[in-house]
Amino acid sequence: MERLEFPVIENFSPEVPIEIYSLDKPIKVVATVDTGSEGFLQVPLAVGIKANLRLFGTRYWVMADGRKVKKVECIGKIRFAGKDLIGIISLSETSEDCLLGMQFLK
Repeated sequence: MERLEFPVIENFSPEVPIEIYSLDKPIKVVATVDTGSEGFLQVPLAVGIKANLRLFGTRYWVMADGRKVKKVECIGKIRFAGKDLIGIISLSETSEDCLLGMQFLK
């Protein structure tokens, strides 16, 4: 198995390069692995628009502080380490971070 190495940011989370696909050309982003997130991938709304992601629905997410936040969700494909993965990508109106969650890690 190939060993992958990525830089680690201040909170000890690795940052990994991924590509987000929809119907258009893929866009490249750097995402932080967030083991506190149950989701697949969260990106800023502007990134979702740029990637031309297609709306799937909305869902309420419970944040770490207990707040419930409604997020738009899309189905999308990402490429990581040469593998294509399909999952639900949530769009954030309040965060500028791309976050890979536990569904990605599974």
